[in-house]
Amino acid sequence: MNNRLIKLFTGLFLFAFLFGACKKPTTKIVYHKPPTEKLDEKCAWLLERTHFHDKKYYPTFQNYYAEQLKLKRYDKAAMALGELTELEMYFSFFQKSTLDTIHSFQKHYEQKLPWDKTLFVESYIGNYYINQTNYRKAIPYFRKLVAYKPFDYNTCVEVAHGYGDMAFCYFAMGEHEQALRYNSKALALFNQTDNYTGRGESTTTWLW
Repeated sequence: MNNRLIKLFTGLFLFAFLFGACKKPTTKIVYHKPPTEKLDEKCAWLLERTHFHDKKYYPTFQNYYAEQLKLKRYDKAAMALGELTELEMYFSFFQKSTLDTIHSFQKHYEQKLPWDKTLFVESYIGNYYINQTNYRKAIPYFRKLVAYKPFDYNTCVEVAHGYGDMAFCYFAMGEHEQALRYNSKALALFNQTDNYTGRGESTTTWLW
């Protein structure tokens, strides 16, 4: 993604962030980050960022994912797929094979789990299209994501990211009023959590 575009967007976010910081907060922290969930050994290995570029990472994921589906442990399969997509988004290393896996999961297994366990589906597809600079195609996935009503820390953070990603799409398309609108929604949700990284992640790189 174009670095200049990213910096322009972070500048816009910084303006909105600082403007909001000058006003008396209208929200309070209601969701605190829960303790880290205990994972089985392979799932914990897949979660580690330092393992992502290991040549064994994708084969390990594929074997584990297939095994969980075979055993009908759809929650564990979803957790592993969610961790893979999280790291691909973190490193901007999107794979067509992962998109195909997501679509297959969406078609055959997503409905077997509660919505809060499958938020990574819309997030990944939307960010995949952002990476392709196809912002119009990305927006409907984020719109579906933000339609959910948060009820805990994780859902609040994920929906907040959905608003933030949608704001980025509108900014990239030159629709700045829409970008500010959705960015303010993202910030309002982040302000309900103790996720300070989420509140300021788009501002820190601008402070140079």
